[in-house]
Amino acid sequence: MDIGNLYRLLRALEEEGLVTSEWSADLPGPAKRTYELTAEGRRLLDRWAEALQRAGETISSFLERYEERR
Repeated sequence: MDIGNLYRLLRALEEEGLVTSEWSADLPGPAKRTYELTAEGRRLLDRWAEALQRAGETISSFLERYEERR
């Protein structure tokens, strides 16, 4: 993944209220921006994970039926 695209995505997520960010100068070297999910971002991630789980189950079921008929 292009790092520039990653940071554009993080900025967009921040604008939507799904993540927050702050500058951290605690570690050696230049300050670094850290990102954290908001409560809304966590809820959205949970819904995506549930949807992926259901999709995975559907695919597994299809593949099982496919293998039985092969």
